[in-house]
Amino acid sequence: MRLKLFFFFSVFTCLGLFAQNDKVLLSQADSAYAGGHYRRALEMWEALMSQGKFSADMFYDMSLAAWQTGDAVRTLAYAKRAQRLDPLLKDAYVVEELARNRLDLSSPPREFWLFRWWRIFYTRLSANVWAVFALLWAWLTGLYLLILHRRGKGLLEKGVVWRTLGGLFLMFLSLAASRAQWHVQAVPEELVVLKPASLHVGADADSPPLEELSAGMELRILDRIGNWYKVMTSSGQTGWVEDAVVLAS
Repeated sequence: MRLKLFFFFSVFTCLGLFAQNDKVLLSQADSAYAGGHYRRALEMWEALMSQGKFSADMFYDMSLAAWQTGDAVRTLAYAKRAQRLDPLLKDAYVVEELARNRLDLSSPPREFWLFRWWRIFYTRLSANVWAVFALLWAWLTGLYLLILHRRGKGLLEKGVVWRTLGGLFLMFLSLAASRAQWHVQAVPEELVVLKPASLHVGADADSPPLEELSAGMELRILDRIGNWYKVMTSSGQTGWVEDAVVLAS
């Protein structure tokens, strides 16, 4: 018993120390940025990002720091990441446009309004909170049907059917929002080319090149094998690119 208590105490202590270290590093990055040490701040933010610790505001600050260092490619990538996490962060769109102008890139096509509303909807809460809502709606719907059954009421009555369908709809909507939010936070969808590179036929540096990629080009991710991404360019060309020359956006 004492051994179990010691084990759980040790685990929670370690988790607390890790969380404290993250807060310290974030505070140091903010201080470095405020003091004009933009590269140092960017390094610390990127260290947090590699550990899966990030937010829309942090990516926006990273885009500003990258802009101050003259790195328009990273500015573009981080501004787009900020928008994915929070579509209502208007300043991120301004920074993205500045980066596009410096890189001489055209603006992306306007997003269909229904897709934009959906992104705004599911990014309001975390994936875990949406999952809890899904479980709650499932429990309430099941409890409602159980109570009706015990009272001897018909489950196929018009009002009962509509309430049941409403509960199931809200459950599946919450599940869809949870999955979409998790996907946004955990799975990158696009890449920005950091420096001139080649698009290859296969996931190998010795495979024949298909196309030359310039810095700032945006690529859509199709697949990944090891340290190679299968991507699609804006022209529709598909191929493979090494992860060392691209940055998730």
